[in-house]
Amino acid sequence: MQDAVFGKKRRAFIAAPLIGTLLFLSAILFTVNLNKIEAAQSARIVNDAYHNRIVSLIEIYRTDLNSVFRESVRRNIQEYILDPGWNNLDLRNQDDAGNYLTYSQVRKQRCEGIKRLSQQVVCSIASDTSNNSRNTAHFGYGIPGWVEVASREFSFEGIRFKPANLQQMSLLNPPRNLADHVAQDQAYRSYTESCRNLVQENLFDCDHFATGTPSADQRYGPLQCKDTDGRSLPGCVEGTFYMRVDPRGVNAAHSSGDAALYAALPRIEGDDGFGNQVRSGAIGDDVFYLPINLRVFFYDDLALTFYDKLGYNSGSGPKGLIGGICSGSPEACREVHIRSNLAGGHLPPLSNDLTNVQIKRAKENVMKYFINNAYQSGVTALTNKRRSLPSSEVGQLEFRMMFSQVFELNKCLDESTTPRRASDACKDVIVQGRPALNVVDKIPGLDPQPNFYDVPPSGPGRGAYYDKVDLHFFVLDYKPEFKVVGTEPNHPSYGMTFVAQP
Repeated sequence: MQDAVFGKKRRAFIAAPLIGTLLFLSAILFTVNLNKIEAAQSARIVNDAYHNRIVSLIEIYRTDLNSVFRESVRRNIQEYILDPGWNNLDLRNQDDAGNYLTYSQVRKQRCEGIKRLSQQVVCSIASDTSNNSRNTAHFGYGIPGWVEVASREFSFEGIRFKPANLQQMSLLNPPRNLADHVAQDQAYRSYTESCRNLVQENLFDCDHFATGTPSADQRYGPLQCKDTDGRSLPGCVEGTFYMRVDPRGVNAAHSSGDAALYAALPRIEGDDGFGNQVRSGAIGDDVFYLPINLRVFFYDDLALTFYDKLGYNSGSGPKGLIGGICSGSPEACREVHIRSNLAGGHLPPLSNDLTNVQIKRAKENVMKYFINNAYQSGVTALTNKRRSLPSSEVGQLEFRMMFSQVFELNKCLDESTTPRRASDACKDVIVQGRPALNVVDKIPGLDPQPNFYDVPPSGPGRGAYYDKVDLHFFVLDYKPEFKVVGTEPNHPSYGMTFVAQP
């Protein structure tokens, strides 16, 4: 019995150190592994934080590029639309085929012209013919200007940023001065097609604008935007608009998108030089609406209101300037306008000479009609329209005209003042009220022509007829939040032509 007990104690004595050793080794292994796990977790946290830093920096850069895109396109559209040189957008009551237009047709024609122009100017490339090159681009704003910015390499906080698809990006920033003119033209055409697939459409509603009748909640006029599916878009009540941008290039002609465009959109790579790289698209892949903070359609509505009263006066007597301004005998002014190549040769051609007395009487009669009827109706309409606007518009809008054919007729601001203000040559439409006869006498093209006939029983005779009248009208907008150039008011130019309609 004692031997058995002694044997058990002996075995316990031998096992105790072994167990202690195992526990000690286990504790060491646990501690080592714990340290390794903590080190790995710390390294992972550091790595994730470093990766997140790269991602954050590239997102900041991506946001900057997105802002550059928006500002480049917006500035391009704003400056071009306000450029007074777009005389193809002047207001006329006659189309290129000689057909007379109604007032609503004039409104729609102007609106659609601005919509087309707003896309064309974004994708246009100026040509330089001074060295016999063709389609040589001078980029500033617009899509090429944006791609130019995105193609630059630079480093920031230890991260190197560079374009990941530089070769494909050249589609949206075509090379300049290619020796091969065919290749230059092809590069230009490919750029234009892809650019228009990208910046697709001005979403202003021209059908509603053409009615001339605003909805109950439209204090500024019939101004609204609609998406391509007919859904109304908020934010256009003051005549601003959206451009629809689709990085996929999906439209009616490319139902599956524009693969070349998608590949050419700038993609940016951030690289820390230690194998960590992140790539991101410059503007994303989804359709978005680019707001253009220029209330050009509000200006258009004001100009067209004036044009309507001058040209389409519905009162008694001649129907505005479009109905024709006639001075002469009552018989002559009741007759249809007969030019020298008409009447089948039954009436002999008359001399184009009018006596000084006839010229003076013709001009006085026409100018009195112009001042007392059409012009005053336009002034009243503009005054009422400005008075009905919100109080924030008080003192922000002016309406000006140039009556005389002066150098640079389309300039209404005085170049010698800082900031530039309206020049003396640009007369105030409303304050002036009824302009003096000698001012109206300076209207370009306002010269009487002896091409009316009296017919029996009144006997032959002639009167003075005006084929057309040309005016130049300006809206000056001083409201700060809509200024394109901060030192001067927006001053859109409207050439107004009133073609006589017999």
